[in-house]
Formats: sequence, C-alpha cells, structure tokens
Amino acid sequence: MKQAFIILGSIGALSAPLMAQSAELRHYWDFETDFSDHMGGVGGTAGTDVSTTVGHDGNTAAFFPTAISGGGAFDSDGYVELSPPIERLGDGTGPFSFSYWVRLDYDATSNPRGIFDFSSDAPIATMGSDGPQSLYIQTGVNANRLAFRVDGTTGNAVGFVPVSSFEGTADTPTGTWFFIAATFDPASTLDIYLNGDPTPAATVSATGLGTVNWEPLQYIGAFNVRVAANRGTEGGVDDLAIYEGLLTTDQIAALHAGTLAPTDIPAPLRPFPLAIKPNRTNSGNYDFEWESKDGKVYDLVSATALTTPPDTWPVWNGHANLPSGGTSTVLMDISGGGPARFFAVLEKALPPLLAADFESGPGGFVATTDAGTPWEYGTPNSSDDGGVANPGGTVTSGNGDSSKCWGTDIGNPGSYADPTTNACLTSPSIDLNDVTGAELRFAQALDLAPGDSAVVRIIDASTGNSITSGDFPLTITDANTSRADWNDAGPYALPVGAEIRIEWCFSGNGADTDDYIGWYLDDVVVSQVAP
Repeated sequence: MKQAFIILGSIGALSAPLMAQSAELRHYWDFETDFSDHMGGVGGTAGTDVSTTVGHDGNTAAFFPTAISGGGAFDSDGYVELSPPIERLGDGTGPFSFSYWVRLDYDATSNPRGIFDFSSDAPIATMGSDGPQSLYIQTGVNANRLAFRVDGTTGNAVGFVPVSSFEGTADTPTGTWFFIAATFDPASTLDIYLNGDPTPAATVSATGLGTVNWEPLQYIGAFNVRVAANRGTEGGVDDLAIYEGLLTTDQIAALHAGTLAPTDIPAPLRPFPLAIKPNRTNSGNYDFEWESKDGKVYDLVSATALTTPPDTWPVWNGHANLPSGGTSTVLMDISGGGPARFFAVLEKALPPLLAADFESGPGGFVATTDAGTPWEYGTPNSSDDGGVANPGGTVTSGNGDSSKCWGTDIGNPGSYADPTTNACLTSPSIDLNDVTGAELRFAQALDLAPGDSAVVRIIDASTGNSITSGDFPLTITDANTSRADWNDAGPYALPVGAEIRIEWCFSGNGADTDDYIGWYLDDVVVSQVAP
C-alpha cells in the first residue's frame, strides 16, 4: 500500500521506523520450476525424497515426505536445505511477515510435523535458537494446531491456529490446502491469520525478544533437524513468502483470494509527491493533489499524531475509494480540521466485483436445467467406481484440491453427463455501470464428448438478453480429451456500462454416449481493471 504524507501548517517528514511498517517482499519460493528463492537469491537443495504436487492454485507445489515413527534425526533426503542462509531481516529488531500455503496429508503417526525452520542450528541441548519456524502439532495441549514461533536473543513468541479440519484422513489421505499469514511486530504482537481471516486466539505478545538473528541451518519441509524429535511435513508447501515489515489485513485477504500475489506487495512506505494548497474560496480548507495510477483507488486518512502507522488512521470526512485521475488526482476544498494535523493518502488495489471460491457455499449462483444432467454444487466425486470406462478423466476435488465447486455429474461415481443435457449456471448480478474496465477469470475442468457445447454468455440483467462483446459469447473447447484436469481460464474483458450476469451453459451432443462427465467450475473472479 503506497502512501503519501504531509503535515498541515508546517513541513515535516516521517521517521524511518514509521515508514518501515509497510511490507516489502524479500524472499519467495513459488516451487514452479525449482526449490530456490526467486526474490532474494537463496538457493534450495532438495533431498531425493522431496517431490512436487499440485499446488493450491493448480500449479506446482513442493511435497515433503512423512514424519518418522519413533525418535531419530530426520534424514536430509526429506527436506529442502537453504544456502546461503538468511542472516536476518534488517538489523534483526524490526517487524516482518510470512505468508504460505500448507496441505497436511494423512499421517499415521502422532509426531509433530515441520513446515519450515529458520532457527535450528542449535545443538540438541539448546532447542530453539534464534529465528522463525512453523510446524503442525498432533498431541498435547496444542494438539491439531499449526504453530508459528519466533525466537530472539532474550525471549520467544508462539501462536497456535487450529487446522485439523483441513488434514487428510485414512479414508481421504490428501488434505485440503489452507493459507497462513503471520505478522511479527516486536513493538506489539505476533498475529496469525487463517485463510485471510485473523485468529484472535493466536495473538500473543511479541515484545522483549531482543534481536532475531536467523540461525545458519535453514530448511523447508521439516523442523529441528539436529534434534532427536525432528519431523517432516507429509504434505505440501506452496508460495512461501517472507516480507520485511508488516502485511496489512487487506493485503492478507487479497493474497488468500488470489487477487494479489506476493510479488505485488509494494516496497516500504516512502513519501511521494503530495501537494497541498490553501483553498482560494474557503479559509481553513485545502486542495490536495497527488500522483496516482490507473486501476487504483485512494483513501485520504488523517490523525493528530504519528504514534500509530498511517494505514490504521481513520478516513478523513468520508474520502474513501477515490478513483484515480490518471497520472494525478485532485481533491478540492477539504476541511483542514485545525492548526496541526497529519494526512496520508493510501493507495489500494481495486476490490473484486465478484469473488467466489465456493468453499463456504454456492456463491449465489443459480442452476437451471431444460433437460438432462443439472449443474450441481458440492464435493465432486466423478470416479470410475461404477464400472464405467471414462476416457476423459475424473474430477474428485475442486480447483487446487479444494473441497467444493459447481459441476455436472458432480457426486455420482461411475455415472456420466446425459447426452441430452441442456443446462446453465448463472452468476449473481454484477453492476458494471460505473466501472471503466472489468475482466473475468475462472477455473474449469472439462470432459466433453465430441459435439458437446460449452459456452460462456454475458446476460443483460435488466432485459435478459445475451450481450455480444469481445470474446463473448465465449466457446470453450476441451484441449485434452484424455484428462479432466483443473485449468485457469481468462482473463476475458467484460462489457461495462450495464448490470450483467454471467452464464456457463453446457449442452450434450444428443448421441448415445455414456462416458463423459461434462463441465466443472470453481474460483470465479470478476476484477476491476484500468480501461
């Protein structure tokens, strides 16, 4: 979040500690091509038992092997060792943040399971050297909780988040991906977020830790590898990111929703041009002008002291979500509020107009069926258990191994989409009247018989008529008729200036075929974009 500052009545500059509160990406492992840090240049050497799996977003993630039954040091074949190590962030006394995705598959042991560890070059007698670590605990007072811990020279802070509902079971060994963010502020608290939401029970004091110097033996996929009680993950890790400074709640929510990537996180707060002049008409009022960008919105916030970060200041007199004026934005005739006041302009990404991952419900989508197999919401289970030889593949999870989605033939193992099907799935209304640009993205899994039709239409919500614009109506084709993998679709530019609905319409070919399951839909996002 980029911010601009000015003090009414005098010229002033923010102190460096205040400016350093915003997060800047320092290290990032996306595991798409290898196990190295693609931001900070830290190399990653993977053991021979480390492999890859499908990540939370349908791309590639790292997979780490099972925990060890009983005692004994964890074998280096089971984790990624990092070199050169991260010595610390800044001078070791400032705030930092983590974000990462975890999948905990079924594990027959009760051992703790490491996610990563930047604090384990300690001898056995002194577990817990300086640095951060994360692990999943399966027994004891904190059983079934994920821990995030920071050790400093004079103390430690550790918070716990319950995540057992995402863990695999003996019947369904593959777990569900979940998102963790942790913000460590040595002047305040350690806070942990689960799937974009704060978990107040996990908030603990972060004061009194001293300097956090990260120990030189660092790795992903295990913890405490030099200690007899060390353990591996038995599951996946994806998009592990480390930031200097504090992620905001909006950034954390956007990282979870997929509308913001770790690489989009801006640099620490720095003053940028914000001009202020007395209004020529009304004494005590002012005119503001600042640099701005297309595709961004701005809040004018204010406080009477610099004792808290600007991104916590209240909006001044309702001036929130101000649209960009291009290269600069002007706000005229604004009350100054007294002789001494601090102002900031906060730059934000445009919020999504629609974001539906379907994990907590059908998202307001409505299915209509003229004939044949309907669109259904739920947990997909289109396996071949019924004896049907399905040449096109199966769908047994949502996108990114999530648990819910929409689809045809969604929960009927061994069955298929009726060839006489004519069915549509329709989104809630999306108001694009005051939007200058918008685009559609979604995830889909396809298993179409020759002659089947899959079309995305844009419907005028006021008339019910189909709108022809750009890519729409959009005909979807099945590029791989031997599999039904999840894939991302879009972005597709949407027509603006109207209230719309989006329809996904599937029609069978009418032939007597019995081995295709149709069309599955997940993770629908409509975003505002610059025109």
